[in-house]
Amino acid sequence: GRVLRALTAATTLAWMGFGGVAVTAVLLAEHIGAEPSAGGQMLVALAVGSLIGSLASSRWLTPKHGETVMIVGLAAFGASLAALAVAPSLPWATAAFVAAGVSEGPVFAATLMLRQRESPPDRLGQVNTTAGSLKIGASAVGAALTAASAAAIGPVGLVLAIAGFQFAGAAVGLVLLRVPAGEKPVDPVKRGT
Repeated sequence: GRVLRALTAATTLAWMGFGGVAVTAVLLAEHIGAEPSAGGQMLVALAVGSLIGSLASSRWLTPKHGETVMIVGLAAFGASLAALAVAPSLPWATAAFVAAGVSEGPVFAATLMLRQRESPPDRLGQVNTTAGSLKIGASAVGAALTAASAAAIGPVGLVLAIAGFQFAGAAVGLVLLRVPAGEKPVDPVKRGT
């Protein structure tokens, strides 16, 4: 259906970017003058933020708001990661990672809720397995892209690219949510515009 299509496309794109977060965190730590091990500390900050966001969303996330939480959460995750491009120090970068996690936690909760709500009961396992496989595959591609481009664009370019994947996921999800199930988007070339 429409929602599963939007959810899968949005989160798969987002996870393509997310695949480069671990490597980028280490490079970013060095870039701001910290030890490379500070990259691990920033990843812990992301995880703590995600836990906080997930727990908070368990109180206010409802099936009626799942799509909105997914789109806004991906955009907020991207914005938090983009802020890393101008982080002047480890405390600022750590705060941006916490904010990114707080944004990502509700996205994960909304993802699970939307899959359960939109999947036929006898297909939920298949939907979860397929979507999970797509996200893991996209993450692996993202990690490979990060490794291939790290020397050329550096840590600032990498965090902006990762953020760009989050924004792209949110945008694609938003567009696909607006296309009714069973219909294809109108091709502007064929429409004459």
